[in-house]
Amino acid sequence: MVRNEQDIIEPFVRHNLQFVDAMVVLDHGSVDDTPALLERLAAETGRLSVGRVGGFGFTQAAVTNGLIHAVQRVFRADFVIALDADEFLRVADGTALRAALGCIAPGDAGLIAWQTFLPARWPALGSHDAPRGMRRRRRTESPGHSKVVLRLDGGEAADWTVDRGNHWARHAARDTVAHHALTDLRLIHVPIRSVEQATAKTALGWLSRLAADPAVRQGEYSKQYRLIFDRIAAGAPIGPRDLRTLSLTYAQDIPTGAIRDRVEWRYQRSLSDGRPLPAVTLLARAWEQALLAPSAPCQDIASVVFAPPLARVARSVRPEAPPLDSAGAWRPQTPVPLRRKRMGSGDLSPAESRGRASGLS
Repeated sequence: MVRNEQDIIEPFVRHNLQFVDAMVVLDHGSVDDTPALLERLAAETGRLSVGRVGGFGFTQAAVTNGLIHAVQRVFRADFVIALDADEFLRVADGTALRAALGCIAPGDAGLIAWQTFLPARWPALGSHDAPRGMRRRRRTESPGHSKVVLRLDGGEAADWTVDRGNHWARHAARDTVAHHALTDLRLIHVPIRSVEQATAKTALGWLSRLAADPAVRQGEYSKQYRLIFDRIAAGAPIGPRDLRTLSLTYAQDIPTGAIRDRVEWRYQRSLSDGRPLPAVTLLARAWEQALLAPSAPCQDIASVVFAPPLARVARSVRPEAPPLDSAGAWRPQTPVPLRRKRMGSGDLSPAESRGRASGLS
């Protein structure tokens, strides 16, 4: 689920589609160019399906779980990876991704650890592509955060739920679920990218969480949003010199400094230049939208219209699927055998062909 990510959404899709078979992105009431960019990327790639939900309040877990259940009924993926728009898979190629995911035992879950990167101290003149300028990351993550991967092997996901933030998974029929640390994979995490982006992200992020749960201030959930929001509200706006400090302390108890690390990015922009919408403009649009069209956050994913339809994208990576109906929908009731497909640098072996992965955001 993404919201107001026009500066990063094109790199997010282009980079991660180098590794997974398909992506499904749910836009949560963006008021910047995010929906238009996603529409163009879906038309261009053929492996991205986009839905849109409203509501100002932020109820990530309920919406994300509904999305996972709906998507898996159609895709019958072997692996489902839950990502945010500021997270990028760090792996050599699709074959290496599937080999790493194969370490998850059937019916278990995997964890991909964050590597949080810092914005450049002095961005290149005229460049707004923040990720490409990042040369340092946090030395360690304390506490360490990971994103969850479900190994479903083509089965239903109705008994699975992921916790808020997509950091952990649960199964209705089991007291515990084994979570395997995927040490051959990492997630490049770029939560802080520019003054305008960081200001809008934390202000809207905190207010939307407060709208969904007025008691959130008394807990630890979304503490990183609350702390930065309180600073802005106290009259201390974010400045360029604050960005690296914010990156070092974001969701951390003990900042540990930074080390050099160069990323091999797998994207080229053609639809965006990396500029976020100015924070004041974005806040004005979002607040007007909330007042003019007040509504509860959508939690019934069955009512969401995806474009292109989920079944059409599923067939693009699995042509042997049954024909689409007149409405462009397909809801298979049993798993469909997967074909072999060339991924990355070589053909998949019969065992590897089970490693079909879908990305959700």
